[in-house]
Amino acid sequence: MFNKLTPNLMTKSILTISIADLQARGIRCLLFDMDNTITYWRSEEIDEEIIDWFAHLSDLGMRACVLSNSRIDRVGKVSQKLNLPCVASSKKPFSGGFRRALNLMNVKKEETAIIGDQLFTDVLGGNRMGLYTILVEPRGKIDHIGTKLFYRKAERLVMPYVRKNVQKNSLEQNRSEI
Repeated sequence: MFNKLTPNLMTKSILTISIADLQARGIRCLLFDMDNTITYWRSEEIDEEIIDWFAHLSDLGMRACVLSNSRIDRVGKVSQKLNLPCVASSKKPFSGGFRRALNLMNVKKEETAIIGDQLFTDVLGGNRMGLYTILVEPRGKIDHIGTKLFYRKAERLVMPYVRKNVQKNSLEQNRSEI
């Protein structure tokens, strides 16, 4: 029941993601949520360490794209600062925005990961598309009112099951690699 809400990986922030591990899995393109993943909610400011991390991504040969439900005026400014393409108004978790991003980046779903802070948009949509999914902790505590009232409350209810599934999947994967 919770499989579509279970990310392949959970980590503190984008800064703690092992790019080498992703590359070893055949991932060559990363789709990034914007609000509370790259930036704080409704902000166009990007911390210097995030800018440096994205520059390092490029140095490692990884491709990246911003995939956001926010409007193009904000998404465009943030993606421009990072020198990345973007897909705005993506309507995650529905597949249209994900498909547009895959087409824009000219990659297959099997070689793509989605990174975001929400189970019901980023992880659910990514899992439905067959992408590798990575859940990060939200950068800030401020969210859109709908996110706060519905998604975050629902996430708190299902998170114990999700954590259990992530741990179980990690143990099974480690056993198969031995």
